[in-house]
Amino acid sequence: MHPRSPLDAFGLRSWARPEQVAVGRLPMRATAYPYPDEDLAAAGDRTASPWFRSLDGTWDFALRDRPESVTAEDVGAGGAGGGWLPFEVPGCWTMHPEVPDHPHYTNVRMPFDLDPPEVPDANPTGVHRRTFTLPEGWDGRRTVLHVGGAESCLYVFCNGEPVGMGKDSRLPQEFDLTPFLRPGDNALALVVVRWSDGSWLEDQDHWWMAGLHREVFLYSTAPVHLADVAVTADLDEDLSTGLLRVDVRVGGPVAAGWHLEASVLDDDGEALLRQPLSADVEMFDRSDATAETISAYLHRGVTRLRERFDDVTPWSSENPVLHTLVLSLIDPDGNVVEATSVPTGFRRVEVVDRELLLNGYPVLIHGVNRHDHDPDRGKAVTEVGMWDDVVLMKQHNVNAVRTAHYPNDPRLLDACDELGLWVVDEANVESHARLASLSRDPRFTPAILDRIVRMVIRDRNHPSVFAFSLGNESGDAAVFDAAAAWIRRTDPSRVVHYEGACHRAFAGTDDPGDPGPATDLVCPMYPSIDAIRAWAERTADTDEQRPLVMCEFSHAMGNSNGSLADYWAVIETTDGLQGGFIWDWADQGLRATDGRGAEYWAYGGHFGDEPNDATFCCNGLVWPDRTPKPALLEYAYLTAPVRFRASDLKRGRIVVINMQDWRDVAWLGGEWDVQVDGEVVASGTFELPELPGGFEATVEIALPTVDVPPGAEAHLGLRCVVTEEQPWAPVGHRVAWQQFDLPEAKQHPATTSSDASTAEPVELDGDVAVAGDVTVRWDPDAAALVDVALDGRSLLAGPVAANLWRAPTENDGRRLDATTVPGALAGWLALGLDRVEHEARKVTARRQADGSVQVTLRRRLHLPGLDKAIDHRQRLRVQGDGTVLVDEELALPRSLDDLPRIGARFEVPATFDLLEWYGRGPLESYVDRESSEQLGRWRSPVAEQYVPYVLPQEHGHHTDTRWFVLADGDPADGGSGLLVSSTDQLEPFGFSARHHHDADLYAATTTAELQMSPTIEVHVDLVNRGLGTGACGPDTLAPYQVTGGPARWSWALRPVRPGDDVARVARRIRAGTRP
Repeated sequence: MHPRSPLDAFGLRSWARPEQVAVGRLPMRATAYPYPDEDLAAAGDRTASPWFRSLDGTWDFALRDRPESVTAEDVGAGGAGGGWLPFEVPGCWTMHPEVPDHPHYTNVRMPFDLDPPEVPDANPTGVHRRTFTLPEGWDGRRTVLHVGGAESCLYVFCNGEPVGMGKDSRLPQEFDLTPFLRPGDNALALVVVRWSDGSWLEDQDHWWMAGLHREVFLYSTAPVHLADVAVTADLDEDLSTGLLRVDVRVGGPVAAGWHLEASVLDDDGEALLRQPLSADVEMFDRSDATAETISAYLHRGVTRLRERFDDVTPWSSENPVLHTLVLSLIDPDGNVVEATSVPTGFRRVEVVDRELLLNGYPVLIHGVNRHDHDPDRGKAVTEVGMWDDVVLMKQHNVNAVRTAHYPNDPRLLDACDELGLWVVDEANVESHARLASLSRDPRFTPAILDRIVRMVIRDRNHPSVFAFSLGNESGDAAVFDAAAAWIRRTDPSRVVHYEGACHRAFAGTDDPGDPGPATDLVCPMYPSIDAIRAWAERTADTDEQRPLVMCEFSHAMGNSNGSLADYWAVIETTDGLQGGFIWDWADQGLRATDGRGAEYWAYGGHFGDEPNDATFCCNGLVWPDRTPKPALLEYAYLTAPVRFRASDLKRGRIVVINMQDWRDVAWLGGEWDVQVDGEVVASGTFELPELPGGFEATVEIALPTVDVPPGAEAHLGLRCVVTEEQPWAPVGHRVAWQQFDLPEAKQHPATTSSDASTAEPVELDGDVAVAGDVTVRWDPDAAALVDVALDGRSLLAGPVAANLWRAPTENDGRRLDATTVPGALAGWLALGLDRVEHEARKVTARRQADGSVQVTLRRRLHLPGLDKAIDHRQRLRVQGDGTVLVDEELALPRSLDDLPRIGARFEVPATFDLLEWYGRGPLESYVDRESSEQLGRWRSPVAEQYVPYVLPQEHGHHTDTRWFVLADGDPADGGSGLLVSSTDQLEPFGFSARHHHDADLYAATTTAELQMSPTIEVHVDLVNRGLGTGACGPDTLAPYQVTGGPARWSWALRPVRPGDDVARVARRIRAGTRP
């Protein structure tokens, strides 16, 4: 039995009583700061106000094993004493190296095996202490404590006295400290209980942390003060007249004579009104019984200001025009007692005829979901980090963000207001572990409503917020209908979003005419392309008014986001579909080092956290440090503000399409280049036409006549770059790019495949063929090509073998899942594709009439899970110039309907670290994620082909490859190596070259476990399975899967000599035919 705890002042075990959401907490208000005058308020720098003081910085911290262990001395007015740690606020104690409590990751299940609302008795509880002295001039005023975020239950003590408590980890909590203050130093103790009944509403597929993860500050007001300001800046139906509505709640002992004045300033600080708006503060009249009765019926508790503005420029993500409302509270003597400012923007949000209209336009949402995450600080993200996220999103053509799955710090919304992102603002409600039941439990009803209502009140002044979301994955219950009704009555200028209320509508199992009380959008998770298309077709001729905006799609776990282009093609061409939000923005890996000091990203289980869901927290378009992944470039390409369409390429005529909704293209410029076989031979710039949003026009570019050798290809590359600096992008930043075949590429040459006609005949000596300085050797016991040597130097480091395996992506199958290995990987492992044995059958070698040597190698592949062996025939033709033409036939059973790849695998010496290729690049590409990677001649060290996904897996593949070279240096500078080429101009292949082999990638669980192999593993693929999104969503689409049946493909090997023009050599090889 524990002695009585100071926390008992708020009731016994108040952290496990869901009906008790707060005690002594002030009502929620919109984010605003007090200033002594209008000028300071208009400037908007809260740190310049004498009425603001930050408490961020070093506090004293102690961890107790449970709430009952907190003592009166812990929260008292005396000093902290010994045994306390210095601790930075904001901060998560779970990230502190000296605190014995750690992060815990789960997706659906709770981190403890209990039933709601119970939480573990062993419940880490952090005590944060510091002292402060009231700043000069604060005596006699009201002092308010603001705690921006405390996970998960907060208790406040001042000078040893209990002030208040509250729940909801992701919204601020404010407490009036005035009655508890004393002259001189004041002791403040903030006690945070890690697990509470609120945790059952915060089961949100992210790290469970603990601490004061958002800012803490004090502010001061006079006894009569601005308690809340609600600003609605709407547009009339003409979309040019601004409708301003300001509702002000004044707190304190208001008497007759108090009034409000408001000015609206443009971005230059100029007033839009000749005279400020003005109104007497509304007050309840108690002068006599009659007045009191009348006030009972008429008193609204708020003072209203209204105004119309002609010809306003609307706020949008493309043109985020902000105005500043400056509001003053003036006493009966005419003195400004308090001033504040609210940035605002005029915009209109409505749903009509299956369209989400933003300022009258059916805007396509190319959005992302965003968790608060910092790889070093956990949930304690910095203001710089928030702004950097928004900047990076803008730079990659993202136009919307969903604050999954809780309200973000208001400074994130400030960044969205200023830089331009539409926002779905989501309430801190997710009961995933009890999805169907918790929202129906009346004990939790007050908490669910409290969280939704408080979010709306805090964030309703932000123009970027176009939708309020009731939460995530918490079922469909009456409490959400009630919350939606409250929002619509309180703030009809926005729409309501809730995925839990649209299941039946999306599935087609309810009346399509039923608007669905709790959502204005049909917002499913991870639907297939066929499913969203079917929904659009099914509802086209019904009373359904709502559009479909996917709240989560294209799950970005590891090497992922296959078929983004397929989704976008359907979205752009189907009425009723308006985009969605990719899951999600950033991998939630935490920076860690192993025993050797090697750094890696930690995930569930690395902190002894059981149960856990391993890497399922790492599914972002960027790595934890915000380095973009290749998939983000794909998204940026598909959602570019400008597109091009070929009109008449012979005359250089291009159609420029402004994909923006409102903004013109004056801030952009055009660039072009012409490539021949991937090498730029001409380039220039061009001016974009005057082009409003949504329009197109033709431009004519003066393209030069270029010399295209026989067998070569020519391509035109077009780009749009920033020419007027943006708040989120410098001049020169690329926002759009496309590539077109030029007519010359259609010519088919008639040349021989190599210089074999003029070379010396190839000598055949047993299992060796010699062509001048080139020696080709095969192993008759293995029926395999084992070496190609140049001047006696081996260019291969092992046999060339048929290959069906790849290191699985997490979409192929979550191999770290504790119970099962779902997805295609389960079938691959059952077949034993990772354990194939090769059996030699027959080898023949013959001289040919043209002087070449033909070698036929026959073997069989034995798969442990397949009864019948697979015949493999590999035919080599060694030509006089040292070229080895390779023709492959693999008799795959048709029953093998979903394979990782079909191709050849071999190794080369690690010294061949210079890679050059002609194909898609410069980043990796796969058949269902290749749009953004364009044909070109690319070069990189092999080491830079490594793509460090949190869980090592397949990576570095390049589609549409014509040829590649691995060499020990540039051939022009004396380097030599190996050329791999297609043997047909119309049949490119896929390839990868990596220091990390498939077996190493499959065995490793972190990047730190990977070691550079002594050889480079090379794959030459006929096909490589697409990526899909099967870890959470649709698997790889059928056209991008690898099916069985007889397979035949050809390719070529050739030594590269110093001075070789590899493009010319490859061109001649590609002009030939199969051996």
